[in-house]
Amino acid sequence: MTSATLEASRRRPAPRHQRPRPNTLNNLAGKGLISAVAIPATAGTAAGASLLAAGTADAATLHPAATAQASVRVSTSVQAATSSTVVSVSYGSTGSLVKTVQQRVGGLTVDGIFGPKTLAAVKSFQSAKHLVVDGVVGPLTWKALGGFPATGGGTSREGGRTCSVGSTLRYNATGSSVKVLQKALGLETDGWFGPVTLAAVKSFQSAKGLVADGVVGPVTWKALGCTSATPPPTTPPPPTTGGGGTSTPPLNLARAAMWDRIAWCESGQRWSLVASNSTGTYYGGLMMTHDAWRIGGGLAFSYNANQSSREEQITVANNLYAQLGLKPWSCRGAA
Repeated sequence: MTSATLEASRRRPAPRHQRPRPNTLNNLAGKGLISAVAIPATAGTAAGASLLAAGTADAATLHPAATAQASVRVSTSVQAATSSTVVSVSYGSTGSLVKTVQQRVGGLTVDGIFGPKTLAAVKSFQSAKHLVVDGVVGPLTWKALGGFPATGGGTSREGGRTCSVGSTLRYNATGSSVKVLQKALGLETDGWFGPVTLAAVKSFQSAKGLVADGVVGPVTWKALGCTSATPPPTTPPPPTTGGGGTSTPPLNLARAAMWDRIAWCESGQRWSLVASNSTGTYYGGLMMTHDAWRIGGGLAFSYNANQSSREEQITVANNLYAQLGLKPWSCRGAA
C-alpha cells in the first residue's frame, strides 16, 4: 500500500459545522411536509406573502403539489380577511347608517347625526338586549336591530334613485312591494311587513311630520322618494280591524282613565319615554319592558311601547291586565 493510499484511508469526516446543509424547505417538500410550515398571507401583510412565495417557489422544483396547496392557503386567508361587510357606527358618526339606527331604535329625530341622544338610546337598547353597553353599533347590535342594512339596488332618495310602487302596505303584508319599502328604509329585505318594518315606518312617518299610523300609502311612498305606478285608489282604505291579517289590531281603550293615572305615576304621562335602571329598560308612558310589550301583543304596533301612541299602549296594557292584572306595574296603587 502506497503512502498516498494510506493517507487517504486515514482521512476523517469533516467537522459537523463544516458539512454542507441541504435546503430546509426542499427537504420538507421532498417529504410532503411543506404545508405544515407554509406561512399564511393575510390582507395588508406583504411580508408574509413574500416569504411564502419565496418558499413555495424554492420547493416547487422538488414537490409541485406543495406549491399548489400553499397557494390555496394564501387565497383562503385573503378571502377571510376581506369578507367582512358590517360597518360599525358610534358617537360622532353621520350619514345614512346613523339614520337607520335612529329609525330602528325609535323615539329619536332621524337626522343622521350620532349625538348624545342617539348614544343614550343605543345604550338603553343594548342594555335591554343584554349586550355590551358601549354605545357602539357593531355586528351584534346590528343583528339585534334587525340586521345590517342591505347594500346595492337601494331605492331611497339619498341614492338619487326612484322606485315605482302600486299598492298600500300594512302590517303583515308580504311580497316584492314590501322589499322595495324595506330597501328604502335601509332594512333587511325579507319581504315581510313585520314588527321591525312597522317600527321603522312609524319612526320615518313621525320624522317627516306624517300621520304615524304604520300604513304606507301614496303620501309615505312619496316621502320615501318613490312614485306611484298606479293612481291612488278612489275607494276608502279597509278599516283597521285586524281582519285578513293585513292591518294592526283593533284598539281597546277600556279603563283609559285608570291607565292615565298609572301613566302619570310611572312616567308623568310621557308616552315616548325610555328609562333605564338597575333592573332593566322600560318604555312608554306605562313603563313596559320589551318582554311585557311582546306578551301583550305590542309587536303588532311597534318594536317597543315608546314607538306607539297612547291608545296603542293602553290596548296592550289591557291585554296584559287580562293575563296578569296590575302586577307588572309598580304604580298599581294609582289605579
